[in-house]
Parts: sequence; structure tokens; C-alpha cells
Amino acid sequence: MLLYTRKATALPNGPFGLKERLLFCLLPAPQPPRELMETLGMAKSNLALLANKCAEEGLIRKIKQSGDRRALTYALTDKGKQTVEQRLQAINEKFATVLTDDMERNSALATLDAAIELLSYVP
Repeated sequence: MLLYTRKATALPNGPFGLKERLLFCLLPAPQPPRELMETLGMAKSNLALLANKCAEEGLIRKIKQSGDRRALTYALTDKGKQTVEQRLQAINEKFATVLTDDMERNSALATLDAAIELLSYVP
């Protein structure tokens, strides 16, 4: 399964890295840095550097809270959403070439779903 996942995420624009992980974390909804640091397992300074780089590329934007200047959340821009959608499409296409048998593909997807469910319980 790990081999299939590696093959599916090895795309022409490079492997699945921190930038992609940040974008995927922001896909459901904007999040404050504290939650992102916890989810990504990053120090505050490293997250700030990554977020600034993504903001410069136009992938995310910082939303400052009106009451407190220091409080902010990060959200995907339209370009960021498009980037995530393109990445998902490329991964799905790659999975289709790696897992050519429908039964094999369904089994792999079920295993991935079970792994995601199991990992959701890990603090």
C-alpha cells in the first residue's frame, strides 16, 4: 500500500511536500496557526516561513481578526484551491494507472480509508 501511495503522489511537479500538506489542511476551512502547527507537527517559526512562502505565491491568504491584531487565520485563495484540485486530479489519474484492476483499486481505497480512520484517533 505504501508503495502504491508513493507512486501515486510522485508527480511531475515533485513529491507531496509541506506546501501541499498545508494546502490540503486548509481545504475544508480556514484555520488558525495553532491548529495547523498541531496538525502538521511544525514549530511556529517554521509554519510562519511556509505560510509566508505560500502567501507570496498567492496560494493562501492571512485573515486578521478585528478584535486582536495578533490573532489570524490562514485560508486558501482561489489559486490555492485550484492547485489542490489539480493535485487531487493528478493523484487520482496516477492511482488509475498504478492500480489498474477495479478490485485492487477498491481494496486499496478501503485500506486507505481504514488507515485514515485509525489515524484520526491518534493525538
